[in-house]
Amino acid sequence: MGNNRRRNRKKPKIQKQKKKFFSKKNIIVWLLVLIVMVGIFIAYMNIERKISRYEKVINELSTEIKDLEKTNKSLESQMDSINTDDYIEKMARERLGMVKEGEILLKQSEQEEGSTQQSQKQSQKKSK
Repeated sequence: MGNNRRRNRKKPKIQKQKKKFFSKKNIIVWLLVLIVMVGIFIAYMNIERKISRYEKVINELSTEIKDLEKTNKSLESQMDSINTDDYIEKMARERLGMVKEGEILLKQSEQEEGSTQQSQKQSQKKSK
């Protein structure tokens, strides 16, 4: 009898379930993966645009730096020429009317200046 009981017991049948690719769980997972991928792509494109803008700004600033360096060199050379004794003397004579010791300053009167300028204009017309 003991053996009969064991034989009479039914073994549970194990059913193999086919996994469906389009199950609700799989669809949700794939949608989440797709959303994450789209988000990453959008972030990448935004970063690329920013990089492009920054490169443009860098190029513009580099050009501006080169121009300013040229201007700086020009100003430095002007300063070198301005700081010479000859230039200082010239400006003192022209702008301030200064003379050296023992020199006499001769000034033209306004009438003489006018006649001198007229004669210069006439000579220029003749040469043309």
